[in-house]
Amino acid sequence: MTTAESGYTWCGCRDCFEIVIGPMDRPELCSDCQEAGCEIDNGECQRADAYGVCAHMVRRVGTRFVYCVDCGQTLHTVDIGGDTNGPQ
Repeated sequence: MTTAESGYTWCGCRDCFEIVIGPMDRPELCSDCQEAGCEIDNGECQRADAYGVCAHMVRRVGTRFVYCVDCGQTLHTVDIGGDTNGPQ
């Protein structure tokens, strides 16, 4: 029995276009799809940003950073502008 080679391949989620490092003989989910609860080749992608750019409904963390309550991305306040109480 030989060990499966690993390398760069597409995420196993049907609608995701991320590249993962994993075994070449079977699909592997990217970390974002794993966290979102996606299944390999089964159903739609469950990520908040799967079908377009997230609107980034943000919540302030300290004075310099905010995070999106939908996709979880951490953003620097310079990247999103001044208002952090709604869509960015």
